[in-house]
Amino acid sequence: MNIKPPTPTEKIYLEKNTFAKILFVIGALCFICSPILALTYEGFLSGNVKEIKFNLIPDAQTLWIASAAFGIAGGALMNYNKFLASIPAGLAASLFMTDFTLFYISFRKSILNYELFIPYFLGFLLGAGVYKVLYKLIYKKKDDEILKSRVNTELKN
Repeated sequence: MNIKPPTPTEKIYLEKNTFAKILFVIGALCFICSPILALTYEGFLSGNVKEIKFNLIPDAQTLWIASAAFGIAGGALMNYNKFLASIPAGLAASLFMTDFTLFYISFRKSILNYELFIPYFLGFLLGAGVYKVLYKLIYKKKDDEILKSRVNTELKN
């Protein structure tokens, strides 16, 4: 049987233990909440939105605080081992998703479901860029040393 090898992203996910996978999924759900809060705040969701908006998000300040909290939690949960890079990246991604969602719907009267992927995708790119820069500044040297020591240990054996 010819089985395709996993991609680098799949390999990272498959190497995680069950607890880390659960935290990863919860962290990803935190990022989904930020644009949904922005849509709720602007009244784009169906149902009894006025009541939800009044109780959940009474003003813009609450929206931004909740978005920041979801970003910090999402970043920390998605990669808790490298939290010095993942928390600022999650914060940046979440705030950008909220900001871009508010900008995008500001000139729209209605929105299609698949259009929500635009802020998600752009926020993901920004968050990944911030994570990569912070990872190189904070963790790269340490991880390279750990990798070298593992290689040297394996070569000696």
